[in-house]
Amino acid sequence: MPAFVSPHSSPYARLVANVIEDGECWLGTEKSEASFGYKRSNWYVPGLRRIVHLQSHIVTWIASQVDVQTVDELWLYYAEFRASGLELGHECHEPACRRPSHLTPMTHVENCAQRSARRSARTGMPEPCEVEF
Repeated sequence: MPAFVSPHSSPYARLVANVIEDGECWLGTEKSEASFGYKRSNWYVPGLRRIVHLQSHIVTWIASQVDVQTVDELWLYYAEFRASGLELGHECHEPACRRPSHLTPMTHVENCAQRSARRSARTGMPEPCEVEF
């Protein structure tokens, strides 16, 4: 059986090909995770010999920062980012957005505080920030 050959030149090219530009945001066309609105994409990782489900905004941000040429490389960078404990805050406040310039690495506490401040400004009510330990 011949190996699958992607029509895209790189993982980043695949990610950018699957967006809809909505103003300044790049909205992914994949399914959303639960009710949070974050998009996920499926990738076959040859080194793992299985399909993995990755958050598209993280994958796109990584691919924009590092010259990733293979899905195996992408998977390693993704796993390292997730293990670092950092999250990507959306400056545009749109969970489906994957435009790299809208994403900023931050701790969970910083991301939670930013989200709570935004919601408090909108509703006029202070909102508690859930912190994971």
